[in-house]
Amino acid sequence: MNGQESRTMGRTVWERLQEARKKMKPERSGHMSIKGNRIAYSTIDDLYKTVTDALAGQGLWLNTPLKENAVHVQVVDVQTGKAEDLLAYPCVLTGQDVKKDAGTWTSCKRYAITSAFNLASGDEGGSEQLAAREEERQQRGFVSRSRFASAPESALTRIRAALVAAGVNVPGEQRATVSGLIGRQITGNLESANLTPAEVDRILDQLSKTGGQDAAR
Repeated sequence: MNGQESRTMGRTVWERLQEARKKMKPERSGHMSIKGNRIAYSTIDDLYKTVTDALAGQGLWLNTPLKENAVHVQVVDVQTGKAEDLLAYPCVLTGQDVKKDAGTWTSCKRYAITSAFNLASGDEGGSEQLAAREEERQQRGFVSRSRFASAPESALTRIRAALVAAGVNVPGEQRATVSGLIGRQITGNLESANLTPAEVDRILDQLSKTGGQDAAR
């Protein structure tokens, strides 16, 4: 009998899960800039590594299948093969937009894992939501891992000029246009939108091709 078998013999999955949970302390290898502040966060890879390592020490395995428009978080007893469902987190993919689905899938897995193992505390000031959105933008190709800085004022000036040239002059319409082009909601002015260089490129490219009002539809 090896060490792992001796630790798991006679104990329920739930008892072993409780022991595994005590060892789940995710690393924070991801970084993002929010209003000039550099924030470290746990990436989806950090979460998976933390959870799977802790579960493995108790003879358990993590499974996160997508079934019936939900991410199902399961722990599987390696010895018996029996799976226990922890929760199902809603996750609806379009099946048409690969980039969008990749981002949505990543966000869903993050929320499902952190919820199932109680890894997201309620006092983090929304950092979990920010981290999920950051990973989603990376998956969708709007942000590369090395380009987190917000766009400079010169880039914002170019965007304003392009919007005016496209006939979009009203601030509310400009916000709607930019939101439609980058795939996320802009609620304030361009300065507060924290546009990334990749988003700036996308906005200018689309405005030059189709015109602001048409691209926002």
